[in-house]
Amino acid sequence: MLFVLQVARVLPALIFNGSFIKILTTEGNNPLMLETDEIAKIRVPDFYAILTFTYRGREVSYPIIRLLERPRVQFTPFPLRVEFTIYRVLEDDDRHLIPIGHRGSGSDEYRRNNRLPYIPENTLVSYEKAYKSGSSWVELDLMITSDNKIVVTHNFKIDNTPVWNMTYDQFKARTSSPILFEELFWKLDAKINLDLDIKYPSIDEIEEQNLGTPPNLEHYMDLILDTIRRRKNRDLILSSFEPDAVAYLKRTAPDLNVFFLTEALPDKFTDSRRNSFANGIRFCIENDLQGIGTDSEVISANPVNEVAMVHGAGLQLVVYFWRANFRKTNYVDEIIKFECAGVDGVITDDIPMVRRIIGNTKYCLYSRPNKTDNLADQLQSFSLS
Repeated sequence: MLFVLQVARVLPALIFNGSFIKILTTEGNNPLMLETDEIAKIRVPDFYAILTFTYRGREVSYPIIRLLERPRVQFTPFPLRVEFTIYRVLEDDDRHLIPIGHRGSGSDEYRRNNRLPYIPENTLVSYEKAYKSGSSWVELDLMITSDNKIVVTHNFKIDNTPVWNMTYDQFKARTSSPILFEELFWKLDAKINLDLDIKYPSIDEIEEQNLGTPPNLEHYMDLILDTIRRRKNRDLILSSFEPDAVAYLKRTAPDLNVFFLTEALPDKFTDSRRNSFANGIRFCIENDLQGIGTDSEVISANPVNEVAMVHGAGLQLVVYFWRANFRKTNYVDEIIKFECAGVDGVITDDIPMVRRIIGNTKYCLYSRPNKTDNLADQLQSFSLS
């Protein structure tokens, strides 16, 4: 049977535009075909997907789990050997993966390793380059100096001294392109939106890197919020790997979009909130955050289910490539998977590459074998004649 479905994509239900569902039976050589204008929905209760459609006036539901593969993917519910192939056409208004320029148009390390023209990271030039490359969002890193200036820089230390232990003048003397956070709001084109990665060391990082006493967290966050309230003229996301930082930001400024960042590596941190993706999602829900960001490898094996879990919790999902940069990674496959799975944003060092891959992705295929007695019961009562 062939179901031709005309539907729209909404959340939390996952509904696919221009979907074609083809059901092939193993009984006989000529599968029956049916066309319908009914809406097919994929809902995700308890992290299972349920495909629902109407046939001959009655609603039929199939419990399934979805998994992305390439180049051919199928739904194969057992034990009845019924094959599902879902083919999703990506319309222009159905694209949602937003490229976010990492430290502008890419980190110094990435550009150097990939022999790209040198554009210093976390600089106005780099942010403008990211925008001209097709990204309306850039990610940048914030830190505080000892004289309470919020500066844009990534590493905790410069010349073996923590940034919060040096004055702004000392910071300028040790940095090739110093910039204050406040400067961005009047020097940077207002069309460029900001994903602010607020740096604050964990207990483990303080010990490992000999960072000494960190800055007062609440005072640090208040200075950032004060700058935003006085200067805000664009869309913003506030994010941090430090759970207490994002929790404080959300309590203090509930009107702002706040994301929690997590490496989701088991046993890496003393703080259990940082040690798994599930713990991170739970933390976001408990603190009424808007989204979660994580390493691409955390969701790469099963992105559709991970995205469904995040979206089902009312959150947005942003991924970044870090661990993938240290091994041979097929970025084409990864970007296609994330685009098709519904990831909301990707922090990237190569905006033109991501835009090119997304632009060339015209359709998505899905599959996952799944045993379910419920499905068997429904199929037995569902006439194929």
